[in-house]
Amino acid sequence: MDKRYHYCRVQFEAIQKRYVYLAAPEIQAGDWVLAPFGPENTVQLGFVTDSGNFTAENAPWPVEQTKTIFCKTEAPER
Repeated sequence: MDKRYHYCRVQFEAIQKRYVYLAAPEIQAGDWVLAPFGPENTVQLGFVTDSGNFTAENAPWPVEQTKTIFCKTEAPER
């Protein structure tokens, strides 16, 4: 059986594009997370828009090039 990887698409405030990250299986769509962003891997707050499990062959981005979400966190106060 092929190894499965849990991917999440994350939307960051003030950025229209969503970015793909590896994550722990308990992180799902609707969660707020802290994730590395940009070339300096600055910790940013993001919202998971969708998630799923993939093999290395059908992953949305190569596993070895994908950053990993640090952790789930609370929603920001508005």
